[in-house]
Amino acid sequence: MQEPSFLRRRIALLLLPLLVLTGFVPSASAADPPDPMARGPYTVQTIQETKLGLATLQEPNSSGAAPGAASAQNEITLQIRGALYRPSDRTVPSPVIVLVHGNHASCDSGQDSVTATCAIFKRNEAGYAYLGENLATWGYTVFSLSQDQLMMRQDNAKGKGMHQRRLLIAKTLDALAAANATGGLAVDANTTIGTTLEGKLDMTRIGLMGHSRGGDAVTSFMDYNRIRTDGPRYGLRGVISLAPVDYERKAPYGSPYMTILPWCDGDVSNLQGARFYERSQYVKGDDPFPRIQSSQLGANHNWYNSVWFADGDDSTTTDPACRTNQTNHIRLSGQGGTTAETNYVINNSDKDNPLVNTRISGDPARMGDQEKIGLATMAAFFRRYVGGEGAFEPYMTGELSVNADHLQIPASACPTSDGGIRMACKERVSTSYFAPPAERVD
Repeated sequence: MQEPSFLRRRIALLLLPLLVLTGFVPSASAADPPDPMARGPYTVQTIQETKLGLATLQEPNSSGAAPGAASAQNEITLQIRGALYRPSDRTVPSPVIVLVHGNHASCDSGQDSVTATCAIFKRNEAGYAYLGENLATWGYTVFSLSQDQLMMRQDNAKGKGMHQRRLLIAKTLDALAAANATGGLAVDANTTIGTTLEGKLDMTRIGLMGHSRGGDAVTSFMDYNRIRTDGPRYGLRGVISLAPVDYERKAPYGSPYMTILPWCDGDVSNLQGARFYERSQYVKGDDPFPRIQSSQLGANHNWYNSVWFADGDDSTTTDPACRTNQTNHIRLSGQGGTTAETNYVINNSDKDNPLVNTRISGDPARMGDQEKIGLATMAAFFRRYVGGEGAFEPYMTGELSVNADHLQIPASACPTSDGGIRMACKERVSTSYFAPPAERVD
């Protein structure tokens, strides 16, 4: 028998066009969804460089060449490391979110591709601190995975590092599970977590977000996870591809899935993430999970990551609306302002201190328009599907568009920069929702 809540949702979605045509618009009420921008009651512990041991990877030899000392074809042993954001005062196991950044420079200085080391690592993973800290205040443990070493030895010509990335995601989840077990992980030169996470993680509630090549990697991992034989298969509660590439041509299924399209993307300018949304809809007819696509006008490829923001702009130059040298551009900002308190800057004099090297800061005052919209979208998704908070569902379905303000993000996430306010907030985000079979009529 179909659940009454499913019936109500199905009826509501079918009635949306009729309500608009008849002029009826729902009024604001106590049932309005919560604000995903707000911070929660938990205290955040941030460990800037968390090490979880070693992983040995090897990219398939797609070129046929003999492995060289610094080539993609040569085996590499790297550290499983990244930035950790956790609720230090939570007393029960927390859901787990793993963030996977994309392709970028590995080092600020001193790169050695033979040893896969840097004098100063770029720390690409620290650019999602705004998301990691927010979710940690609501009881989630967030691990943002570094691929600075991996990127020095990926097959850029053919494989693009996708094989290595899906294996590294698997090894990361294995390491987190081991850190959660009795005794934690023994501390050594490559392992620093010790017993910090012992008994603290709910490994049955896992979410993934991948950005750019990371967005392709998380969809690749979804397939790999279903057939994995060299370790456990993990139950994924939700997966996001943020501005992804589409090298592996996957059709994600088996979990709630969202793709995010930044419409001023100058890197993946043909918005390849839309292919995931389209291909996935009927790949498995009885798959009980939704697919969601969020189109975000004025966003570029890089500025969902504050480390990448500090390295410059990447917006498309073919669309005048996206070029910041145009008087009436509609670009979203990537920082809160130009003062020292509101900007993201590179300062390696104290590289792991977010008050100095502010590109790794999660301070809400530093967030620009783009991080705010990204945070609102991704936090709502994870809290709905990984955390099971049904109150966030209206952000997923697009049904908020029939409200009087037509906003599909909370007002707190609306742009405030000069370029941001040139377009009405209600036009900034458009949500496409492909409902589960029990909630749709084909």
